[in-house]
Amino acid sequence: MLPQQRAGQRWAYREAAGRPLAEVEVLATGVDPQKPRVKIAFQEDAHEGRVEWVPAGRLKVPWSDRERFLEEERRWDDVQADGRPIYEEREAAWTVFFTICPDLMDLYYNGAMGIGVITDVDRLAAIAGIGADEIRASEGSFVEGGRTHIRWFLTRDITRRLAHRHPTVVLDLVQRDNRGDEAKYLKWAEDAEAYWQPLEETVQIYRDRVADLKKDREILKLWTGESENYEHQARAQLEADFLHLAELAQQAAISLRYQRTKKAGRLADDIERAIRRERSG
Repeated sequence: MLPQQRAGQRWAYREAAGRPLAEVEVLATGVDPQKPRVKIAFQEDAHEGRVEWVPAGRLKVPWSDRERFLEEERRWDDVQADGRPIYEEREAAWTVFFTICPDLMDLYYNGAMGIGVITDVDRLAAIAGIGADEIRASEGSFVEGGRTHIRWFLTRDITRRLAHRHPTVVLDLVQRDNRGDEAKYLKWAEDAEAYWQPLEETVQIYRDRVADLKKDREILKLWTGESENYEHQARAQLEADFLHLAELAQQAAISLRYQRTKKAGRLADDIERAIRRERSG
C-alpha cells in the first residue's frame, strides 16, 4: 500500500503509460475525495518552474522507491511478452487446471494475458511430466508471494501436457458438457413451443450461443492427443452400439411374446436375461 501523499514529499510522476518517470515535489493536495488531485512542482532542469495540478494516480511511488517500481514493471512486462492468448485456448486452459490440478495452477487475475500462476512447482512438474527446473528457469518467470508466475506459451505447453497425460478426465468433462448442451437445446425447443416463438428462430439463437463454448472443447480434445482421443471415442461408440442393439433385442423379445408359444417365450426370456447380464457387467 502506497504512503499518503503530503506536501514536501518527492514522488515519481508518470504522465501516461509507457512514459518515463519524472521527479516531482508535492506542493499541496486537493480536498475533493471523489477526484483526488495534487499540486506538483517538477524538479528536472528540462521542466524548470513547471507547476501543475494533476490526478493523484499519476504519482506512482515515492521517488526513493522508483528503482524497485521499475524493476517490478519490467518483470510484469517480461511475463506478458507472449501477448494475449486466443480466448478459446484460455478457456480450455482454465478447464484443464480446474479439472486436474485446481490447487496447483491457475491463470493470473482474469486470464487476459494468459499468465500462469503455480503454487507448487515440483508437484505440478511431476503431474505434467516436465522438469521443475525448466519451469523455474523459463524466460520471464518470477516468484511473488510464494507463487511462480510464467508466460503464456509455457502455460499453454503445461496445459497440453496435463491434458495429454490425463485424457479420460478431460474428455469425460467434454462429453458431459456436450450432453448438457443437448439438454438445453431440448429445453429451448419446449419453451419456443410453449410461448409460440418460431422454433427455427429459437434453435438458431441457441446454436449461435453455444458455438463459442464448443470451440474450447474442440481444443481440449486436440490437446488430449489423437491416440487417447480415438480410444475414448471408440469406447463411447461401443457403448452407444450396445444400447442400440439392446433396444433392438428388447423389441424382438416383445414381438416373440406376442406369438404366445412356449418356444417363443423361452427365447424372449433368454434375450432379456442376456440384456440384463450385459448391463450389470
